[in-house]
Amino acid sequence: ALAEAARREEEVPPGVAAERRWLHGEAYLAVEHVHARIGSGQSAQTPPGEDADWNAVRAHVAMWRTVWGNLSASGAREAIVTPEYGPGYFTGQSCVTKEWSPEALWGQ
Repeated sequence: ALAEAARREEEVPPGVAAERRWLHGEAYLAVEHVHARIGSGQSAQTPPGEDADWNAVRAHVAMWRTVWGNLSASGAREAIVTPEYGPGYFTGQSCVTKEWSPEALWGQ
């Protein structure tokens, strides 16, 4: 697994690798609150279910785990997270297949 990860890291463009080092070495260490919305450059929020952008989902989950790991390692007693389950229209009308209501959302 480590060899595979190292091979994939070699394929990353130098600018992206430098940005990742900065994010993990500095930015993620300063995070005290996570606004847990999974979005991308193409959408304010990834669609649910099988229409989801799974690369975006994996990247966000990895970032949150890194942040929470850093908080735990620092001795923080809590992690503050605001999950966001925005209305269907955040994801674009093409993925809204049924009526949306706040009651239905909270029922999930």
